[in-house]
Amino acid sequence: MEKKYWNKGAFMTGLNTMIVADEQRLDEIADPVIREAVRKQLEVKLPVHPDKVLIKMECVGVCGSDVHYFHEGQCGTFFLDPGRDIPYMLGHEAAGTVVEVGANVTGLSVGDRVCCEPGKACGRCEMCRAGKYNLCRDVIFWATPPVQGCYMRYVEFYADLCFRIPDSMSMEAGAMVEPFATAMFAAETAEVQKGDSVLIMGSGCIGLMTLLACRYKGAENVILCDLEDIRLNKAMELGASAVVNNGKCSEEARDRGHRQRGHHPPVRRARPQRRGRGPAGHAAGGRHPLQHQRHHGQRGPDPPDLPLPVYFPRMHQSGLDLLPD
Repeated sequence: MEKKYWNKGAFMTGLNTMIVADEQRLDEIADPVIREAVRKQLEVKLPVHPDKVLIKMECVGVCGSDVHYFHEGQCGTFFLDPGRDIPYMLGHEAAGTVVEVGANVTGLSVGDRVCCEPGKACGRCEMCRAGKYNLCRDVIFWATPPVQGCYMRYVEFYADLCFRIPDSMSMEAGAMVEPFATAMFAAETAEVQKGDSVLIMGSGCIGLMTLLACRYKGAENVILCDLEDIRLNKAMELGASAVVNNGKCSEEARDRGHRQRGHHPPVRRARPQRRGRGPAGHAAGGRHPLQHQRHHGQRGPDPPDLPLPVYFPRMHQSGLDLLPD
């Protein structure tokens, strides 16, 4: 039987090293171990899984997490294991066209243009049963080690995580639905309302999309801070009220800020929203971990010299919100 789909993909073979592998020219890969691993990943098996569709990828974004994995081999608390993960495929912000449909799939058809939700929750745990699948401890998420990503021409994926996009939407915009959903989620979690003033710390892709989401929800003043002028200039183009380059603050301003840190704003609650694993942080003055579905209330100021020992990457993974009282 003649092969129907010849695949092609981009693979990390080490830090700062990537190859583009064509299934028809695998002999160009010198390392036999890498070659065999790439061959297995590029293979398109037909028929597709009954609950999945085969997507011809048209556009896949480059997330900040992809950049971290490529240059540093880690993002937050997730690490690439060379012995387990290499060759490694990045990419999770994706849009494409359905070319094959599994036997059980009813909501999609060949030719549909779709964007993808990159995380597959288990559907069985307490968080999933409560409707909070984003907190599933066993989520399978594209391009989060050891799960491979989708920088590939043809990708088989779960039909229920593929969503049709209109013909009027470009594939580039379709690939940006996933990061923009993150930004809109942030604006909704912060309960941004008409007339609000908002500070966004970081003016990268997600920060800029959060700016757009806050503007959409009616925020009047939106201020962004970052260390890169090129990002802050883009924020102004997109409607920021003001921007601050933290790296260019004067010594006097920094000293004044340090002197004013004797009283921290009280924490009203820490509320889980996103996926994560394990404890997210510790309450000031104690060693009690904040875990999924835990709330922390604090009244009164901290001692002047006591920092709040919250590890923000872990807090982010567990979806804990640090909100004012």
